[in-house]
Amino acid sequence: MPGRLSASKAGSSRTGAARYSVQRHSVPASHAPKNNMKTVDDYLDAANLPELDGRYAEANAHYEKVLELQPDFPEAYDNRAGNWMELGEYARAIADYEKVIAYWPDYPGAHDNLAHIYIFAEDSSFHNNRLALRHARRACELCQFSEHVPVSTLAAAHAANGQYADAIRLQEKAIWVASGELESELWIPELNEQLIEYRQKHAEQYKNAGWFAWLFGRSPKHK
Repeated sequence: MPGRLSASKAGSSRTGAARYSVQRHSVPASHAPKNNMKTVDDYLDAANLPELDGRYAEANAHYEKVLELQPDFPEAYDNRAGNWMELGEYARAIADYEKVIAYWPDYPGAHDNLAHIYIFAEDSSFHNNRLALRHARRACELCQFSEHVPVSTLAAAHAANGQYADAIRLQEKAIWVASGELESELWIPELNEQLIEYRQKHAEQYKNAGWFAWLFGRSPKHK
């Protein structure tokens, strides 16, 4: 069962650290369920329409049935996790993505979406800069920095840690990668907006460093 992209662009308003859209990645191929094939497929098909219509709780009710019949079906965990993210059920999303990683340790999508939660969850109690960096970096390693979404997520993780020089470098790379992707015109303007914000934050950071250096009789150092 292939992964699906959400109707909205991934990364929307990500630099605001308040709202984001779920990125549905292509998932690794797996064997179809051996038992209850028709019933499992029926539930998967039934989940499609409500998911596309934004009725995520209804879609997840169908994934629950899938997992009752086929507990070792990581695609269902992956799609259910994305729906939990849309519903703001971050603890459930994290638990499902961790299950996905247990089955597919080399799947970058789960790591990237975990990083999204740890950076952009509307409930700030889920923010965790250390875990965001770890999962974002792992996603980039697994895709070999060849997809703009994980690279931009890693840039955001560095920005969340106040490491704006690294954020700028990675966001510039994300823009370069996106320029070679299909429908790049959908991504480039927003990526550029994020880059501008990182540059502004970096300038403010350096300005503040200069003020403290003057206060304590030191010279600021460029990073």
